[in-house]
Amino acid sequence: MGKDRLDEPLDLHNYSTWKLRFQLLCAELGYSRALLQAPIAEADVIMSDKVKSVMAKNVKNHYLQTIVRAANAKAAWDALAATFASTCNTRKVALRQELSDFKMENGEELPVYISRARQLQSDLLETGHVVSDVELSIIVIKGLPSKYHVVTTALTMREGELDFNQVVTRLMAYVLPEDDKKDSSVFITHQSGGNAGSSGGGKGSRPNSKSNATCHYCGKPGHFIRECKKCLAVVRQVVWRRCVEVI
Repeated sequence: MGKDRLDEPLDLHNYSTWKLRFQLLCAELGYSRALLQAPIAEADVIMSDKVKSVMAKNVKNHYLQTIVRAANAKAAWDALAATFASTCNTRKVALRQELSDFKMENGEELPVYISRARQLQSDLLETGHVVSDVELSIIVIKGLPSKYHVVTTALTMREGELDFNQVVTRLMAYVLPEDDKKDSSVFITHQSGGNAGSSGGGKGSRPNSKSNATCHYCGKPGHFIRECKKCLAVVRQVVWRRCVEVI
């Protein structure tokens, strides 16, 4: 892109971020005053026309007439703001409602669910509403069904703020592929029979066995999060507290 062009021109759903970027672009070019103030002197008119020209390069074709019809750069700037005011607010309200109701759909895979949450965060940013990663982590955890109860309880009971990347990593580790679950079950059954580590004609340990596992809650090797005594103790404590509250 040229020095007077943004990576993304103004379109229907990006006004809030485009507005900020265009203001920064004008500041970099030394055009801030001409953008925000009506021209008075002849020199101001010339500068205002330059800003209109730059503005025209950074919008989609259907917004060109709004800029051309404006008397000066400030008038064009205000006209665009008026055009997007109601649209932006309507979209923001709809997206915030979607965020409030956000939950995993029936049959939805975890990676798709996480991606959908990130996209919603990005869409809200386009309207000027910032959703922090900590807030997004809480929303993602809250929207999971009951089968994630163990890992979500463990995550919410940890000290400190939730790190979104860590939350995703631990959720993904919790949802083992079916083949891994079968391998893990076979290993556990085999071990309980007293032949762990010595069957199969001297074969090495299975790649998905507990000997190769690392718990994604306590960080210690040798077991999965579902079998973590520390994690299960936390879950039992939470359940006990809820029972006491009910009583």
